[in-house]
Amino acid sequence: MNKKIFLAGVTLFFLIGVLTAQYIDSTMNIYRDHFAPEKVHIQTDRLIYKKGETIFYKAYLLASNDLAVSSKTLYIDWYDEAGKLLLQTEAPLFISSAKGSFDIPQNYTGTQLCVKAYTRWMLNFDTTFIYSRTFIIHQKKNEIAFKDNEVAQPVNNTQVQIYPEGGFSVADLTNRIAFKAEDQWGNPVYIKGIIKNSNGRLLDSFVSVHDGMGLFSLLMQKGKPIFLIGWMHKAIQEVKK
Repeated sequence: MNKKIFLAGVTLFFLIGVLTAQYIDSTMNIYRDHFAPEKVHIQTDRLIYKKGETIFYKAYLLASNDLAVSSKTLYIDWYDEAGKLLLQTEAPLFISSAKGSFDIPQNYTGTQLCVKAYTRWMLNFDTTFIYSRTFIIHQKKNEIAFKDNEVAQPVNNTQVQIYPEGGFSVADLTNRIAFKAEDQWGNPVYIKGIIKNSNGRLLDSFVSVHDGMGLFSLLMQKGKPIFLIGWMHKAIQEVKK
């Protein structure tokens, strides 16, 4: 009798496992077919432009490595090197692609131009899905000689936001403090650095973990401010070290 009960229990457990696996597979298939995130890729005629020139582009939209058919409009934001929005353009999507152009102002004085492209559906997901790219704007007053296959590296103005746990730091307690580093266009920046007190004493170090964000713990003392001294990672791979 006990043997029959045991076999029935094993069979029931096996059936529950199979049904659960089928339910998970079915849920994943529904998510893939109806809620897949979209990805944008933009192709341009070149990487370096002069003020007054026109940037011609063609965009391609994918979802789950297949053509995306739900979204009908592609939004493209054009920012100057200070992060100010110059223009937002809308391009109709036809067979998962769109094309258009942007005229660089004749009086543009910056050396960089950032473009962000997205659909309304993409705004429901992580900001890393938003397409972002920086173009170099060549100015005659700052002529630079480039070697073959050499691309100028854009200079980012990094801003770091500090988020103490609970919204406030508490004196005489070890506080967990999160941080987030972004450039002037809102793109994540991977940074690392050290923490010192007002006397210049080294307290701790910090490093970005994901999308410019990280966390450190520190014993806070009343009336004694701390200073974060950081620098940008030369490569994303350094985060893994």
